[in-house]
Amino acid sequence: MREYLNSFTASFALHLALVASLLVALAPRAPAHRGPFDHVDVVSLPSLPSGQEAAPTADQSLDAGLEVAAETGSAIVDIPNFQYDITKIRRLSADLFPFLTDAAVLDPLREIAARASRLTYFSNDGTSGAARRSGKPPLEMSNAAIARLTDRIWSRRERWRVFEPIAKHLRAADLDRGQLPVLVRTYTEHNLLQPYFSLALADPRLWTTLGLAADHREFVEFITTFVKSNPSSKTTTELLFMLDQLAQGSRDSLLGLLAIDPNRDLWWTSRTNQDARAFITALQRHYRARLEQRGLAAPGAVSFFYDNLRLEILTAIVAATPNAYRASDARFMIGWIHWKNHDRGEAIGWWREMAPAPDDRYRGSALELIAVVGGGDVTTVDAGAVDRLLEQEERQWMAFWRARLSQFGYSLTSF
Repeated sequence: MREYLNSFTASFALHLALVASLLVALAPRAPAHRGPFDHVDVVSLPSLPSGQEAAPTADQSLDAGLEVAAETGSAIVDIPNFQYDITKIRRLSADLFPFLTDAAVLDPLREIAARASRLTYFSNDGTSGAARRSGKPPLEMSNAAIARLTDRIWSRRERWRVFEPIAKHLRAADLDRGQLPVLVRTYTEHNLLQPYFSLALADPRLWTTLGLAADHREFVEFITTFVKSNPSSKTTTELLFMLDQLAQGSRDSLLGLLAIDPNRDLWWTSRTNQDARAFITALQRHYRARLEQRGLAAPGAVSFFYDNLRLEILTAIVAATPNAYRASDARFMIGWIHWKNHDRGEAIGWWREMAPAPDDRYRGSALELIAVVGGGDVTTVDAGAVDRLLEQEERQWMAFWRARLSQFGYSLTSF
């Protein structure tokens, strides 16, 4: 069985983390506006299917019951060729999935569209007035030095602890001029997404995905606080792409947790640490109750929920990125989400708005897609050609990560 431990799993909508079934089609939305300075509304989320719109309610007994289970027993899960300290997972057990448990987590992004219409001080070189008045120096770092730093802080298991060198530059450097956007982008593309194929045991897959989820809260808080203070800069755009990966990773980890049968699937955990197995049972009970509170208990509702969160993040990029910096990449990913949800017309609408820049991540595929989707009736688009293009992106992504993991002594099946 294949799983993906994107450090917040999934670097882009193309990659194979979308193997989780997307069962609910997204409702139509107005096509995107043209041009970097046009006002672009953050996507209005379609309603959940009838009967799934229950408002979240507070229930402190959920957290209280979880804490009792979280504080008991050994913190070490030790099985053949795998040992994991679950202390952090236990400590953050009630907040492993901040996109689900914090209803206001994306509020800073929801303010971006309104603010973007008032940000009229972009200069011709793509820098914003806010960044130019910051008084901070541009980050001067060669691409080779960025690669060395990214390699130095590479980690297969923990991510937040080793992020400090990046955070230090984010606090000290200009957000548009210099190499800071390149540094954040390189870190995101080379360190965050790390595929992992669990060939047999479910135990390593579950504990590692939960361990990565335990890092989400710090990253989400850091990024959303940054976005609130800096709504439009190249660096903000790169952090929002990172936030999109966090949302994908949160979804994948939650779906993995819910799919586990502790008695059947966690044989090694049950044999070596009964308290850890009991903790998983309590964790499942807790988050199933959370989902019921949010009206997300029906099949497909979790994927529906996270897809719409991702659309908010990616649409915020289109709305506020300066001089359309990587807006085409965001449109590419938005179209991918719609395409996989069988909303072909919406996907094609977003792809036809792409204007790939030379340094865009998906420039090659975007140019090919533009040629395929053309400008005529959407019903005439060759769907098979689109599928082949997206599958090609998946293959390229896998080849990159096979080589990247090998560089650090890992394989797709080791963690």
